[in-house]
Amino acid sequence: MNLVEAIRKANLQTGVQPQVPATEAITPEQFQPEPEHVQEFQGAVEQLTADPNINLVRLEVFMTHEQTQSLLRGALAVRHTVMTSAEVAHFLRLHKAQVESLAEQGQLPGFQVEGSWRFMKSAMEAWLMAQSQQGGKGHHVA
Repeated sequence: MNLVEAIRKANLQTGVQPQVPATEAITPEQFQPEPEHVQEFQGAVEQLTADPNINLVRLEVFMTHEQTQSLLRGALAVRHTVMTSAEVAHFLRLHKAQVESLAEQGQLPGFQVEGSWRFMKSAMEAWLMAQSQQGGKGHHVA
């Protein structure tokens, strides 16, 4: 998910519409950051622009508190690299018992930790992609 998609998702989830109409948007001249932040920013810009291989892009996003929270929750949710049976069941829209049965049969890429099934998120995404590309060939999950 890229930043634009995350912002759209946060906006849709909260149902909050922008409070400032486009005609009343804050212009760069109206925005007055704190002087210490300006100095920090300028120092960072000088370091980054010294490297000819780096492109500097500045993006300002104005969001409500609810939109910011939803965006951060979404960003943190995708950081988990190991999934539980319940998380895989939600991801694949299956029952937890079905996920565990498929893992026991070797049809889902997983491993056990102290008797509980765990699945690498990247492996599950690759497995799902392979299933969709097979188009009816191979194992069916029902």
